[in-house]
Amino acid sequence: MHMVSLGLDLSPGDEILVLADEYPSNVYPWQTWQSRGVTLRFVALAATPDEFLHNFRQALGPRTRVAAMSMVHWCTGMPLPLTEIAPLCHERAVRLVIDGAQGVGQVPLDFHALGPCVLAFSAWKWLLGPLGLGALVIHEQVLPTLNPVLKGTDAMAEPNAYLPYQTTFTQTATRYTYSTANYNDWVYFAESLDWLEGFGFDVVQARIHQLTDELWRGLDAVGFARPTSETRRPTAVSSRWTSQAWIAACLPNNSAREGFLPKSASARLRLAPHIYIHSGQLTQTVVDHRGARLARYS
Repeated sequence: MHMVSLGLDLSPGDEILVLADEYPSNVYPWQTWQSRGVTLRFVALAATPDEFLHNFRQALGPRTRVAAMSMVHWCTGMPLPLTEIAPLCHERAVRLVIDGAQGVGQVPLDFHALGPCVLAFSAWKWLLGPLGLGALVIHEQVLPTLNPVLKGTDAMAEPNAYLPYQTTFTQTATRYTYSTANYNDWVYFAESLDWLEGFGFDVVQARIHQLTDELWRGLDAVGFARPTSETRRPTAVSSRWTSQAWIAACLPNNSAREGFLPKSASARLRLAPHIYIHSGQLTQTVVDHRGARLARYS
């Protein structure tokens, strides 16, 4: 994201749209432009994808140049309506940059049909790959308009010609290869993808939906609030009926000593089961904490 942001050619008065309450990795790279007179505007999150689409339309302006949107909101698990957002961006020549970290591997995305300028995502999370490895996909029509900000041997047009020094970058996304890659991670990641593809990603998605349905049946029974709309299936279970203290109450008393530390995202409890979780691990017990009924999951 930093390499994409710094490679853009923006002018004072231009605007960049980002998602409100977004994960910092899709905000910090764009903040660089604020010191150069570019405005960073946040599109308010909504209870449903349709409501968010309305907010996005309202936020688009004549000086909007970039829309950096996530596939899925990291706090709520709600998929964003990218199939509707993309045409709006194309009509106004707004560069759509997608952060796929929370969605790739679980939410289908057709890059060619959607036509974003950039898609970036991490190998871990739904793809079960190694930490520290990510992917950057750049539309071939956009690639020549992005200025590479780092220069490496493998980024040049003739990577094996060391002398004389070169000035021409390769015409593919490998121009962003600024150093020697960790090939061990590639092997690890390839095995993870082969394993998931062996099931089929449609089967993976169906299994995750089945598990989240089971979680909601248990949460409903003890008073956790469902999202107001599930017209687009969320990728994780998320409820507002919680606090940091209540999250801690859901974990065993010795959880901190064993290395389990609860995190609260926008005052929500978020549970994101993957296909290797089985139904027996979703058994819940109701516990009391200062008069509040909670569900604790093993």
